[in-house]
Amino acid sequence: MNRKFYIFCIFLLAFSIVFRGFSYLETGSSSESGSGSKVEPPVAFKKWRIGRSPETTSSKTFITSTQELCRFSASVGYGEIANKANTSPIDLSSVAWSVTEGSNEIALKEGSVQHNWSGPNPARLDSTTRFNVVGAVTVEKVVGRRKILKKDGTYVKNKDGSIKLVPYYTKGSTACTTDANRANRVPVLRGGTKMKFKLKFSAQTEAGQPVSAVLALEADDKDQLRQEYVDYDRPIPSRDDFTGEDTYDFGHYTNMLNESLDDNFQNWIDSMNKRERKGKKDKDGNPLSMLTKADFTLNSGFRQPHHNFDHGRSTALLSPHMYGYALDVNGRDLDGKGGADQSKMVEAARNANPRARWSQQYSGKSHVHADWAPTGWGSGSISSAPTFSLPPAGTDTVACDMQTENNCRVQVSSASEHSVTCPGNNCGDTYWTCDSDDYDEHRLRTCNWERLPLGRVCNQTWRFCEYPVEKIRDANHLHTRGPRCLTDPNGFRHCAERNTQTTPPPPATVTYACGVHDVGLDPVSSHALQASCSVTDSHGQQCTVTGFYNCLSHTHQYPALITGACGHTYTSANASLHAPQASCSVLNANGDSCTVTDFYNCLSPHTHQYPAPVIICARRPCNDVVGTAMEHWVTCSAGHAHWSCHPWHENHHKVRTCRRAACGQSWQRCARPANDRTPDCLASVGNKCAAI
Repeated sequence: MNRKFYIFCIFLLAFSIVFRGFSYLETGSSSESGSGSKVEPPVAFKKWRIGRSPETTSSKTFITSTQELCRFSASVGYGEIANKANTSPIDLSSVAWSVTEGSNEIALKEGSVQHNWSGPNPARLDSTTRFNVVGAVTVEKVVGRRKILKKDGTYVKNKDGSIKLVPYYTKGSTACTTDANRANRVPVLRGGTKMKFKLKFSAQTEAGQPVSAVLALEADDKDQLRQEYVDYDRPIPSRDDFTGEDTYDFGHYTNMLNESLDDNFQNWIDSMNKRERKGKKDKDGNPLSMLTKADFTLNSGFRQPHHNFDHGRSTALLSPHMYGYALDVNGRDLDGKGGADQSKMVEAARNANPRARWSQQYSGKSHVHADWAPTGWGSGSISSAPTFSLPPAGTDTVACDMQTENNCRVQVSSASEHSVTCPGNNCGDTYWTCDSDDYDEHRLRTCNWERLPLGRVCNQTWRFCEYPVEKIRDANHLHTRGPRCLTDPNGFRHCAERNTQTTPPPPATVTYACGVHDVGLDPVSSHALQASCSVTDSHGQQCTVTGFYNCLSHTHQYPALITGACGHTYTSANASLHAPQASCSVLNANGDSCTVTDFYNCLSPHTHQYPAPVIICARRPCNDVVGTAMEHWVTCSAGHAHWSCHPWHENHHKVRTCRRAACGQSWQRCARPANDRTPDCLASVGNKCAAI
């Protein structure tokens, strides 16, 4: 590089420095001069809560409050401000909130928005200042019908110009197929889109500059699915309850609810194997193999509300399919004799471990339903939507505004509250009371008499100054006159009197029971008659001595000790531990009380005795108290076992009789006819019921 290039670089650097200096002055960035235009402060959303979602400082996903309303609350605050002197604060009267870019015709609910501010005055650019809002947006109601969007972005309309609405489900639609390809299972509710809108904060600074912050809210995959529970007014599962898709998912999303369906399905199959296949042969005499999950065809598992109500045509308001508790399995041959044994599958599900809450075959259907929902299922209801309120409004507090000092940090009613004038002619100038040094400089000091400590030179009195002498003002200067000090016989320094004064009077003396003492040197209380002694013995008993003086010694006396039935020495305070006990309070695992009486707690442990346990029948519908858990489990003459307390089971195992209306003869009824209607009877077939 040549010399000319170096000269050019130096010239360019100098020009840059000069140019930046002019620019610096024009934008008013100098904190010393305070001149030039001010900049607007940074603002950002600090926390918010949308619909039924919890309050957060980071998550942007949400579900609405109801099908038609979404309440919200939010707060915006100042960001980091490096140079407050060069920053224009927000004009509180200019604050406004708005909603933009809402899906599904989301719009700000008219008249619902309220806002305030809290914390220090916004004009002070404090980091704890918050601009708060509560309000609501309206949401398009789900009515079971949807709009048809054309390619040009407009909706199909009726002849009268209104937007045409068609049912979500139409015959032949593939929008809710159970195809293995998840791409074909597209949700149609709310047009298959996620709820979203933007909440905008806007204002102006005191210098007229625009300031804004935008919070972009949009439901994620889980909340898009949870929104269906809101739209159908059903209890809403937690986000943590959802898992990824798997074999049992017949919904339209990549998330589902699965409450141990795999384990329950396996228990169901184990029950079918035990009842119908273990140790048995088919019609050709061949041993039956054990069934596996691959031998069954699932008809349905988890179904989200839209599928369950609009596509599955379910009538259950709280279907266990919507919460991952149920399976529908197509019927199949269990005993190797051909045909679909749905009734045997129903019985196997009812006896599976854990037993199914409900199992049945629907009329005209090829599948069997089994679910493992909790006891009392069906009584749940949606919780009320939360409402939001504004925090307490902010107050315009003022900090002490010292002109030259920086030690005042207390909130006051006016900026000059700490600035006062010292009284009289001793000083005459003003000072800041919150500055301890200035405060001491302006105080008028006085000297007091002080007795020397007890045990040193008694009855000698010295005058001392607690603080430096008062500040004196002369013609041109303020100065402090130092005290003159003397040393007492014990080497302690004290301030000498500035003026000649008489010797203070000797201290008064008082005669106590313990002797003669000066007033003020020994506490009077130590010479007063004491009501009781607070010293306790090793057993925690309090001394019983009364009427003594602390300055005199006394002998401690305590209540007599007691020798109990256990041979222990104890006091009256814990005598109950050594008395015969009326009953034992120890409970067994069933919560029964021990029946042992007349024992001592202080002796070795006694043998606990309890009443005979109460046994409840093992079958859920049987709540009777029985001798054994299987007391209701009986075997009928045909060899089949059933629960005798379950009317449906018992009726199918009873031996029936039928009578001919014409002759009054009695004939034995078939135990399990082809259907459940009462059979006719024929005399010619012997002791059998005729088929209808």
